[in-house]
Amino acid sequence: MTILLMNLAVALFTAFDIVGFYHILTKKTGVLTDVPILNERIYRGIQTLFQAGLIYALYAFVNIEAAIGFTLLWWFGLCDLVYYIFSKQPFMEFKTMPWLWWTPLGIINKLRGHGEIDSTKFVNQAVAPWIIINAILIVLAFISLFN
Repeated sequence: MTILLMNLAVALFTAFDIVGFYHILTKKTGVLTDVPILNERIYRGIQTLFQAGLIYALYAFVNIEAAIGFTLLWWFGLCDLVYYIFSKQPFMEFKTMPWLWWTPLGIINKLRGHGEIDSTKFVNQAVAPWIIINAILIVLAFISLFN
């Protein structure tokens, strides 16, 4: 159940972002537009509250592993990858992705002076932790069966 709900949280957060950012703020153009009652700062605040609510719900109603797993998957960029796939963005054509400065690879690149993340490294950064975290949760589930 942990794996399912953690991955459902990824899907819910991404759906929120597709509706809020892609459909409302950029109107499917990829470029921020002026929306009378919503700007990017307000949206990011609402998005952060939604994310915090998801993390709390995972912690309170599932377990801490689901909350930590979701947080790590988000931090490594999985929600962004799912966003690009479902909003049909040509992210593999992006030469660099400077807006991913907050991910582990973005932070490491900045500290080491290596520039921005390219799309291939971004996909690797997002998918590898998803595989690892899901595998760990599967192992933990099997261990709990025998306790």
